[in-house]
Order: sequence, then C-alpha cells, then structure tokens
Amino acid sequence: MKTTICLFLIFCSTYAFAADVPLILNFPAKTYQASNQIWSITQDQHGIIYAGNKDGLLEFDGANWELHPLPNGQTARAVASDQSGKIYCGSYGEFGFWQRNQLGELYYTSLSKKVRREAIRKEEFWHILVYKNVVYFQSFGVMYQYDGKKVTRVPAYFPFMFIKECNGRLLIPAIRAPIYELGAKQKVSELSGSDFFANQTITALIADPAGLLVGTSNEGMFRQKGNTFVPWEHPVNVELKRYQLNKAIRLHDGRLALGTILNGVFIVKGGQIQYHINQNNGLQNNTILSLFEDKKQNLWLGLDKGLDLVALHDPMLYYTDREGEIGSIYAAAIHQNRLFIGSNQGVFFRSWPLLKNERYQLLPGSQGQVWQLKVFNDQLLCGHNEGTFVIEGQQFRRISNVTGGWWFVQLPQRPQYLLQGTYTGLAVFRQDVAGKWHFSHQVEGLKEPLQKLVFQSPNECWAVNPYESIYHLTLDSSYQKITAIDTINTADGLPANSNLDVFLKGKEVWIWSRGQQFIYQPKTKKCLPAPLRGETQSKFFRSTTAELFEIMPQQVRIKKNKQLKSVINTILATHYNPIVELQKGTYLFCIDNGYALLNRVDALEKNVESTLRIKKIESLNPKNRHQIYRKGGVVYFPAGTRTLRFVFSLDEYTRTTLFRYRLKEEQKQWSGWSRFSEREFSSLSPGRYTLEVQHDLNEQTASCSFVIAPHWYQTSWMYLLYFLGLAGLYGLLNRVHQRRLHIQRRKLLLEKERELHQQRIQNRNIQLQNDVLNKSKELASSTFHLIRKNEALLQIKEELIRFKAESGDRPAAKHYQKMLRLVDEHLGNEQDWQVFEDNFNQVHDEFFKKLKSMFPSITPGDLRLAAYLRMNLSSKEIAPLLHLSIRGIENKRYRLRRKLELEGDDNLVEFLMSL
Repeated sequence: MKTTICLFLIFCSTYAFAADVPLILNFPAKTYQASNQIWSITQDQHGIIYAGNKDGLLEFDGANWELHPLPNGQTARAVASDQSGKIYCGSYGEFGFWQRNQLGELYYTSLSKKVRREAIRKEEFWHILVYKNVVYFQSFGVMYQYDGKKVTRVPAYFPFMFIKECNGRLLIPAIRAPIYELGAKQKVSELSGSDFFANQTITALIADPAGLLVGTSNEGMFRQKGNTFVPWEHPVNVELKRYQLNKAIRLHDGRLALGTILNGVFIVKGGQIQYHINQNNGLQNNTILSLFEDKKQNLWLGLDKGLDLVALHDPMLYYTDREGEIGSIYAAAIHQNRLFIGSNQGVFFRSWPLLKNERYQLLPGSQGQVWQLKVFNDQLLCGHNEGTFVIEGQQFRRISNVTGGWWFVQLPQRPQYLLQGTYTGLAVFRQDVAGKWHFSHQVEGLKEPLQKLVFQSPNECWAVNPYESIYHLTLDSSYQKITAIDTINTADGLPANSNLDVFLKGKEVWIWSRGQQFIYQPKTKKCLPAPLRGETQSKFFRSTTAELFEIMPQQVRIKKNKQLKSVINTILATHYNPIVELQKGTYLFCIDNGYALLNRVDALEKNVESTLRIKKIESLNPKNRHQIYRKGGVVYFPAGTRTLRFVFSLDEYTRTTLFRYRLKEEQKQWSGWSRFSEREFSSLSPGRYTLEVQHDLNEQTASCSFVIAPHWYQTSWMYLLYFLGLAGLYGLLNRVHQRRLHIQRRKLLLEKERELHQQRIQNRNIQLQNDVLNKSKELASSTFHLIRKNEALLQIKEELIRFKAESGDRPAAKHYQKMLRLVDEHLGNEQDWQVFEDNFNQVHDEFFKKLKSMFPSITPGDLRLAAYLRMNLSSKEIAPLLHLSIRGIENKRYRLRRKLELEGDDNLVEFLMSL
C-alpha cells in the first residue's frame, strides 16, 4: 500500500487560553492508511522514518507512505535501526529485520526461526535496543541478542519492562522489582538502591549528569543520588503523577520530552516546562505510546490515534485563537515592549518578549475593525474602521475622523508627512513642532476606497481599489490634489478588476490578479503576463532586510538574492497584507484563526543535511526480477524490461518539497516542478540511461544510472551479423541489379536501334513516296506535254492537208507530203512512248507485269491504252496520244474491257487503278 500525502499544519491552543507553541504536523490514520496506534518509531541512515503499527511496518520518506505487512500479519510492536540500514522489528512470536535489496525494495528476514519455536511462541517483543554491534529483542519474559550472525538468549530470568542504555550501561528495570544491569559476559546484577521501585512500574530511564532519572507510571520521576533515589524536584513532576508518565527521552539539546497516557507531552528545559502539548493545542490524541527524535531534532509522537511531529527547532511559534477571543488578525506592531495585535474585534496587546501563559488584553476603546498598526517616529498609529488613532500607553486617541484607515506610507523625501489610503480616497497627516501626528487634509481628485499605496517616485503613486481596479496616480508637489489618473483593469490585460495587488520589483511594476502576476508596460500602458512558472503564482512581500516573501496558497517561500532560503508550510489569511514585519528579522504571519510568529528569519536557512536520493526502482516485469543486478553503482535490467518506476525521497518532514527530473538520454530539459515523488517510464528501449532528480530547496541533484539489456537479436554480435548479412545481400542485390541494368541497357540499345531502323525505313518510305509523287508529277507533266504536242502536230497535219486541198499546187505537193511525213514521224515516234513507259514504270512499277500476268492475251496497244486510263485520262486526252479519233478510242476501250473480262456495270478506270 502506498499513498502520497500533503503536509498540513495544525496550530495550537491550550485548554484555558491560546498559547504559542512550535509547529505541529498531524498524520492521521487516513493519511498513512493503516491502524491508529503507533507503537514505536525509528529512522534509518538515509533519514527515512519507520513506525510500528498494528498492520505492519510503516515507512515514510517525507512524501510517500508505504505499509510493509509482517509475514503472518502480526502487529509491529517495536522497531529500531542500525547504521547498515537494517530495520529491526518485533511482534507476537516473531522478530527479525527488514533490509533493502539492490532496487531499494524492503524485504523481511526472520531471526526468530533461529530459536526454538516453543520458547517464543507466546512472547510479544515490545522493545528493541541496538547497542554497539549487538541488537537486543525483548519481551516481558525473554530477551535475545543478535550479533549479526547468531541469535542467543540473554540470561535474564525475571519479568522486565525494557532494556535501556544509559551512560554506557545496559539497564533492565524489572516489573515491580529493582533495576538490573547487564554487564560483561551477560552477567546480570542489581543496581544499588533500585529496590526502592519494588512496588512501582518503571516506564522510563533517562541518563542524567547526576546519574539517572527514573520515571514511573503513577509516582512521577525520581533522581538518583548516590545509592538512593529521591523525587525529582521539578514543576512537571506534579503533572506526571497526575497524567501517568508512559515514555520519556532526552533530546539532543538536553531538553526532556515526557509523554503521558492522559495529557500529551511535556517539553522540559532546565527547571521549567517549556511547552505542554496535548489534544487541546494540536495533538490528535493525548495518549503518547512512543517518542522519537530524528536527525534534524524533530520530535515524533506515536499516539493511540495517529502520528504527530513537533518541530521543536523550528524558529516559528504558532498562536491559534480557538475560542475567538481576539478574532481574525489584520495588523500587528511592537511598541514600548508590547506586542499589539489588530483584529476585526479591536486592538489587543501583551508583553514583548513574550511571557509564558500571558493572555492578550483588549485596548479600551479600540473595539471594531483594525486595518493597520504601524510605528512612525516612535508613535504607534492605528488605521481603524472609525478613523485613525494614536496608541499612547493604554490610551486610544483619535486624530482623524476619515473612516477606513487602510494604509499608511511616509512621503518620499518628506518623512514628516504620511499619506493614507481610506474608504474615501487619500488623506495626509503631518507632524507638528512637538513631533505629534495630526490630520492635515484630504487629497482632491479621487474619492474612492484605496486599500494599498506604493510610491514609484516622489509624485507617482500606485493605489489599489479593492473592488474595481488599480490606479496610477500623479500628485502635485504639495500633495493637495491628484493631477493625473491612469486606470488599470481588464481593458489593459488583467483577468479581473477586484482582489488586486501591486508590488515594485526594481523599476518594474508587478500586478497580481487571480493567481497570476503581470508586469505593467509604461509605454503601452498594458499588462503582460510575468515570465513565471506554475498555474498559481505568488504574491510578494519584501522586508527591510531584502528578503522576498513569495506568498502561495499553502506555503510561503523566502528568498534572498534570488536564492531560496526556506519554505514555510502555512496557509495565510487572504487579505491584502498577511505578513507584518514587526522588527528587523521578526515577522508575524496572519492566519485564519491566529498567527505564526517568526522571531529569527536567519534560523530558517535551509537544512543542508537533507539528502535527496532515488530510494527505490520498481520493475513492472515480475518474470525477470531474478535477473536484475547492481554493479559499480549501475543497475542492470534484463532484456524485455519496458517499464520502470522510480521513487525518490528527501528527508524533509516540515516543509513541502517540489521535485523535478529528467532522463538525460531522452530529455535535455528538466520537467516541471511537482509534489509527486515518483515517476514511471514506459516503452524504454535497450540502452544505458541516467535519471537525474532535483528538489526545490537547493541545487542538490541525485542520479541513478541503469542499463536495459538487449534481446539476443539486439546484441552487438547479432548487429555485426546483421551488418555482414545486409552487406552480402547488398552485394548480391547490387550484382543482380547491375546485371538487370546491363540487360536493360542492351534492350534499350536494341530498341533504339530498332527505332532508328524503323525511322530509316519510314524516312525511306517517305522519300519513296515523295519520289513517286514527284515521278507522278513528272509523268503527268510529260504526258500533258505529249498530249499538247500531238494535238499541235495533228492540227498542223490537218492544216497542211486542208491547205494542200485548197491550193491544188502540184509542185508543192512534194513538200507537203514531206511535211506530213515529218508530222507523222513525230506522232508515231516510239521514243515518246519509251520515255512515257519508263516514267510510268517508276510510278507504277508492277502495273504492266500484273496486267500481263492476269491477262496474257493483252497486246502492247492495249497496255498503252490501259496505262493512259490508269492515269485517269479521258478519251479526248488519249486520242492524240494514240493518233486516233475519240470514237476509235472508245472502240479500243470496249475491246479492252472484253479482254479484261469486265462486266457491263464494272468501271474500267477504277479496275485499272485498283491494280
């Protein structure tokens, strides 16, 4: 069982009247989640607290509680620790020790198994003493000692209460019998004169300079004088007889802590009772079952109902007004050896320095709401609901009727004047020639409630209206009127208009609103969020000695020169001025039902003995826990470890601590501050890691290195094998790839060659087509010229024949005949046909061959006609070429059709053109 707790303060008052007592922390059963009774308390070498409880051993590290049940669920009656870190435990029929393993987890080892079971079966071990190198386990009837190796019985065969070391002697008070001393070689001898206690029950033995103090349950305490014992002459002895002394210890500073059954604990210093702390003033219960002082001198009280801590060395004292005698505190001041308290009920006072058990007295006439008490020039002024007053001795004299004197401040460079914020604006006070303060006048220009005033320069003042906004005021040199007002509210970047505060940090103006700080920008007159961490940011208070108090909801953090000095765990009152500086180094903190008084701020320096450590590592993979080991400060986890939980602790029990962490290999930046003192990391990969942890009280860092082993397939050898395999596969694939590239290149070359060949063929075809086209053009042209030539020759021939017939000139007949013969020779010139045939064959190279092969009976004349028809010449165009008439051509066409075996509806020209 584990739970994380948040410390809270319980402030104190006596049954008769309130008193000033140290800080008390209560840890009820619901906090540590176990039974009420705390039987015994101890602390290990790391500062961790252990307590014996009905449910087992309780462990508390300042942040976490953890319960460790005993093997059979017995009650842990006694606990003690040694320097090795072992936590010894005694219970019913059982004793042994707890020890941490390499991960920081507690495990139990039984020592009672080394003795005969029947000897201890019904014995309950109530006390444990660690003395030198020997541990004594003691019940009321038997005692065993353990030297680290073996367990042996101590030969004390009488009923006894406990064993105690006093001044180097081991003393054993018997039950209603003398006190015995355990000497060398376990020899038991009676203490001289101790038969005086034969009929009493001894509950405490305390070493004393005179010899010995012996506490009894009903007769108080006795002091040893030589060989006799006499009643202890001390005021507390009367109380001890009345309330039944049960436990007693001497503290490191010499004081005594005396715990009773009926009325809490008494702290005795010298011849006086310094504190009496009981249920009426802070404890959870009046029955003290155990007492323990830790290494920081805090007193732990094991009660019949819970566990309490009393911070005896805390310099703060707490006053709680449980009966409402003085009311809620708003102001305080020290004047003329008196502490004055201003509350909602009036002004109260008591002596300063404080006197024990002195009650507060009401100052006559001061009844009502008090807002401020402050000393100016050795005069105590009181800002009151009814006006402003001067306190002179026990006189309460009014000096102003202006109601609501909220806030006084001396004017810069003019200490004889005071400026006051009231319900109705600003008021000015001045000193007369006798040095007495008197009301002077009200400042004109703003008649609104002003709760707090902060001067930025002699004529510039910031004023807080508690209900609406913040004002930046400029006053004239005589402070008679306000010359300029700048209003700062939600329109300028603030989240709210009410419950505001203002503070000067150097030359910057900081404004607090709804848990956030804003910095005022004078150029733009806007407010920008301050560069602070956290959802809730602190208010500020600065002392005259330069300490900066950061006021948080549940604590006050004190810094100086930007260094954290201390943290005070307290919840302050929510009004505007919860911290009052009474005098240099002395502060009063207003709380809801009283106050906390810090008399020496220097005593709040951080305790450098606090040790931050990573207490425990939890592996959430239980199957491989046996494979975990630690070597050289490094924790090694087996393969498969994915999730680890780290628990870190700081032995700081009176101050709330914040932690932050980083896993160096994965996080360069620190995490945010958190109260949680444990961190779980999941999905961790194999490798080496270093976890670093810090706390906010100083720069101390704790670290833990750990290694998560890889699986067999993640080892270096396997990665080498993977590399070689991948390299070989890469080589093979590269070779295959190169072969494929070679084949591809060949294919591309062949394809390109094929494309080039096709391109050449295509170009050749195009060239051929162009040649054919050109030949066709030439053929057509030559045919056209041949036709024209023959037509011309035929016309010439006709003209010659007609001319011959008309002239009838016989001598010229010879010449006519010659000319006709020349014309006929040119018309029947075979050379023209040969030229035509050559050109025709170039264009239609297969025409004649195909026609002859298809129709062997065709004549050359038919071929000539077919050629002309193939060129789509008309009968009129063919006639001159064949020296025939058109009719003759038609006859030749008819005969050709028959030879070509064409039907009547077949087109001769189309047939010839299709060949």
